Amino acid sequence: MDFLRSPPQRLSRAPSLMFLVWITIAGTFPIHIFVPALPDAARDLGVSAGAMQLSITAYLIGLSLGQLLLGLLSDRFGRRPVLLAGLLLYVLSSAALVVAPSLGAVLIARVFQAIGGCAGLVLGRAITRDTAGPDRATARLAILGAAISIGPAFAPIIGGQVALHFGWRAVFVLLAGMNAVLLAITLATLPETHANRGDINIRAYFGRILALRQNAVFMRFCIGGAFATTSFYAFVGAAPFILKTQFGLTPDQVGLAFLVVVGSLTLGSLLASRLAGRLPVQTVVKTASLTMLAASLFLLGLVLAGRLSLLSLHLPIMAISFAIGLCSPFAMSGAISAEAAAIGAASGLYGCTQMGTGAAIIAATGMLPVPLELAMALVLLAASAVAAAAFCPISLRWFSRR
Repeated sequence: MDFLRSPPQRLSRAPSLMFLVWITIAGTFPIHIFVPALPDAARDLGVSAGAMQLSITAYLIGLSLGQLLLGLLSDRFGRRPVLLAGLLLYVLSSAALVVAPSLGAVLIARVFQAIGGCAGLVLGRAITRDTAGPDRATARLAILGAAISIGPAFAPIIGGQVALHFGWRAVFVLLAGMNAVLLAITLATLPETHANRGDINIRAYFGRILALRQNAVFMRFCIGGAFATTSFYAFVGAAPFILKTQFGLTPDQVGLAFLVVVGSLTLGSLLASRLAGRLPVQTVVKTASLTMLAASLFLLGLVLAGRLSLLSLHLPIMAISFAIGLCSPFAMSGAISAEAAAIGAASGLYGCTQMGTGAAIIAATGMLPVPLELAMALVLLAASAVAAAAFCPISLRWFSRR
């Protein structure tokens, strides 16, 4: 296992920013690149739209587990071996998806693919903190955050083109190949960046997580942020089928439709970066959650009135996406700073809750015994209502100290 280690003299060498961006977006890229191919995969495997949406649910479950555990493992064993193991798992599970004979096999492989991909998502941030001073780390983390937002905008376009010309399984050939290259680069160039490794105190770690459940401010941010930021997955899971069956869009056109929506999310994220420190956190999260609630009500009204069109579908979804982009960094910041003595545990629990909520949202959208567009609107409304209920009662006194 010596190949997993790097010489001590290389500990201080920081990896390039491009490398950090690449490993970070590897965690979320497979969600969105596969979305345009969902209808074709469902037809090929002989399953319903709701059943095929579980492939996204399975991926989010894997991300949820990875968020909770991989940071802890990297603190004990080092960033390099955990990242290498994660990337290897990513490549192998992507290859398994190329030949998966059934939906069950797809779901199992997607969970492992997500755990492997989550290694890059978690460790990209950890390596940045290891190798950069506070100011430089903040700047690099901002770039990584932007990459996570921008990556999903282009992933559906790539996935749509690949699925249209080569079939849905070719999406996983592409993912396996890309990450095999990334694995080779990591093996050859990444030094160990975490020198002060120690024993894992699992009891203390999960004790801090359990204690966070008693922190009312953390729980409001955690629940509100989870439902606000992952409500979007109701659209992600349902839209490919709606856009294909009702509006006749091809996989590449579905990818372009997602570009518009994810672009709105990116604009919200950019505005959030400008508002940070200028407006109270309470004002931002309240405004964002209430905007989501209003847009969801409008979308539900359109569906019930039978007035859904390509334009009328995208307008409220763009408003919701913009609000999610605005809310997300404020909700995460509020959650992880709610308990100064347990920042690592708070970050892990927030990420786990967020991805777990997203998995439940997609599953609910596919399981409701109503037309898919109505299920999407109802789940969006319910998630927005939970987020608004969590954010609106937060004490002004607490925020005045932030």
